Amino acid sequence: MTTKSGTANDPVHRSDDAFVRLFLENRGRLEAVMFRRTGCRAAAADLVQELFLRLWNRRANLQDAGEGYLFRSACNLAIDHRRTENARAARSEERRVGKECRSRW
Repeated sequence: MTTKSGTANDPVHRSDDAFVRLFLENRGRLEAVMFRRTGCRAAAADLVQELFLRLWNRRANLQDAGEGYLFRSACNLAIDHRRTENARAARSEERRVGKECRSRW
């Protein structure tokens, strides 16, 4: 019996389902990890969504990745987010200080 690509019997389709299932089963825990790292529920939800999209786009290379990889990726993304936010805050502070210095002259 042959099957068409994209059906439930297709190995690629089954692995896509497994990926989505793994992600959905861990979504709440992922958001909790992100919230602890960011302190913001909205940012945590956004980061979890971004994590899903990043991993979804690379899912062909992640066939054997499990929860450990998922949570390590989440922690790495949270670290990247924190670095970006810190850099953004530093640039904003530099601009603010620069304006104050210019206004004094």
